[in-house]
Amino acid sequence: MRTKEALKQAKARGVKLGNPRWQGALKTAWQQSVTKADQFALQMEPILNGIMAAGCTTYQSIADALNNRGIPTRSKKPGSIWYPSSVKNVLTRLEALNSSEKS
Repeated sequence: MRTKEALKQAKARGVKLGNPRWQGALKTAWQQSVTKADQFALQMEPILNGIMAAGCTTYQSIADALNNRGIPTRSKKPGSIWYPSSVKNVLTRLEALNSSEKS
């Protein structure tokens, strides 16, 4: 309650609260997130290629193979599992990365 009251008083005095450069910080954070996702996809490429070469052709079968091998998702949180949609997202990202390298 004291914190809320102090912030209310500061705001009444005209003090700017929060990050004054939040738009730039948001853009930087977004760019870092995209870069990390790209790096993760590139690290997963040989694993995914091996799984697909072994005959797994659906997103579900690839997700099952990744989960059975204990390969962590990008979040690396304990208990996180692969879903068909997460496999699709990584494969789509790889396709975009590989097509941009060719251009």
